[in-house]
Amino acid sequence: MTSLSVDDTGRLAKDWAAGKPRAIKRVNRILKAAGLNMHTVMAETLCEGLEEMKCIEAMIAVAEARRNAMLREIERHRATLACALQRALPPPEHAEYRAIDVAEAKAAP
Repeated sequence: MTSLSVDDTGRLAKDWAAGKPRAIKRVNRILKAAGLNMHTVMAETLCEGLEEMKCIEAMIAVAEARRNAMLREIERHRATLACALQRALPPPEHAEYRAIDVAEAKAAP
């Protein structure tokens, strides 16, 4: 994009955004002198925004890939720990069990 040297760009930009006729005319004169118009400026701004979005999307994709890799590692460690704990526990003893009802369970000390 063409670089324009304009004094007091902040004030001019605020006045232009506020729709002040003098600022709008001045901006149009400056753009015309540079061989531009508002459509070319907006198109350039849109293209720059799209490039930034592509960059942000790429960073999001990298972050998602890292997150997925971490979740896989966590799951792998959990599975390894579960296997180690199962090997460390003694086998269950065989015993006789009987079903009890809710009232009996509540009455138990």
